[in-house]
Amino acid sequence: MAKAGDTSETTEVFRRRLERFKFWGTLLLLLMLFVLAYLWNNIVISIYPGERGVLWERFGGTELERTYREGTFLIFPWNRMYKYDIRIKEIEGEVALLSVDGLMINVWWAARYYPVKMKYIPVDPEAPGTGATGPGDPQYRLTPEVLDQGALPRLHMFVGPDYEKKLVLPDVISGLRKVFGNYTPEQIYAADEAQFLDEIKDIIQGQLEENRIEFHDILIRKLILPDTLQRAIHSKLTQEQMMMAHDFVVDRERKEKDRRKIEAEGIEDFERISNISILKWRGIDATMELAKSPNAKVVIIGNDGDSLPVILNTEPASGLRLDPLRESMPGTGQPSGPEVTQPTESAMPGASAGRNPG
Repeated sequence: MAKAGDTSETTEVFRRRLERFKFWGTLLLLLMLFVLAYLWNNIVISIYPGERGVLWERFGGTELERTYREGTFLIFPWNRMYKYDIRIKEIEGEVALLSVDGLMINVWWAARYYPVKMKYIPVDPEAPGTGATGPGDPQYRLTPEVLDQGALPRLHMFVGPDYEKKLVLPDVISGLRKVFGNYTPEQIYAADEAQFLDEIKDIIQGQLEENRIEFHDILIRKLILPDTLQRAIHSKLTQEQMMMAHDFVVDRERKEKDRRKIEAEGIEDFERISNISILKWRGIDATMELAKSPNAKVVIIGNDGDSLPVILNTEPASGLRLDPLRESMPGTGQPSGPEVTQPTESAMPGASAGRNPG
């Protein structure tokens, strides 16, 4: 009987402990699930397309030799993953610059860049390449790989997520100031745009490469010079074009002079060889053309061989009528007008009234 009582008592104690364990176990599980749900975003890290990750460990610092690619990663909740968008970015702004002669120029600009240097591979692996790994080379295409796995962690460690404000913007403005400060407004106004932008790009790219940022290109959206300077430049360019036009006219007239000189020499040679003057030759040509004309013509030949023919058109002009009364009287040489008759005495008014009756 004692053993039976002890067994039942032990069973009861075990049952009570099991119920207590279930209660606390369930409570602990719920607490763990709550903590897991609360820290889910700090444990399960998703890196989306166009992003890269930099891991910071609480007991190790920034992981400098690895850049996390797209995907899902599990980390300890006390660590932290910093995500960076590595797609091409655009930044724009307005700045007032000084030219080499101290005049103010307002410039609206836009620049594009990658946060880190990207890897490029040859389009055709069989074709010989230059070995370049940068944008603008048609033999290479962009890959989703970062060229230097440690570039992004170092950018995060030494600059931070606001690298655009700290590095890119100041370097772009500095490059613009350096280039614009080497030219006068007239030179900027007349400069080749592609060459001018390439010069700005080279300076900015050289500054950003120190921080392993890949600069793509820069655009000048608008450039405003002072009004008085714009008018002066327009006037100067107009005068230059007029001067060039005058030079062209002078050259044209000089060539026309040479042409006429050559023509005169040819005529002189022709007259010497043929013993026929050019005027007589022109008369012969005119006579030949006259022979082809269907109209009636009268050709009067001169007395000697050097005289030129005189061509008369025998047809009167249209609508012209000759009045025979205005022809010259024979023997007088004076033109005769219409016949004038003196009125008779009977035709004069009042003649019959002045006559005495029978």
